[in-house]
Amino acid sequence: MIRNTFAVIVGFVVWTLLFISSKALLIGGAANSWSSGSSLLEPGMLVFFILLSVIFSVIAGLITARLAHMQPIIPTLILGLTLLTASFVKQMQFWDLLPIWYHLSSLLLLIPSVFMGARLQTT
Repeated sequence: MIRNTFAVIVGFVVWTLLFISSKALLIGGAANSWSSGSSLLEPGMLVFFILLSVIFSVIAGLITARLAHMQPIIPTLILGLTLLTASFVKQMQFWDLLPIWYHLSSLLLLIPSVFMGARLQTT
């Protein structure tokens, strides 16, 4: 039980650190290199943020499944639901600023991506 809890916490922290640091790097770099007409809210950048989220979710699922005791399905599900809840709360802050396709796709891809990472660990 303690090991599974630890696995979920580590997976969540890894995902959070990866996502926040990558966004900070991208936003910091974009401020210096983009023309004044460019925006981080362009569809290409939003798709890139979704892809980052998927990649980081796979990594977090893999780490959680590797650290979990025996059956990793429950810790993986808890990680997915925790990420979904945290992401939903964060998405609500920007609901009016970003297109609906961004919100829905980023939220709907979280749990399958986490399970994909867990599946990679078991193969």
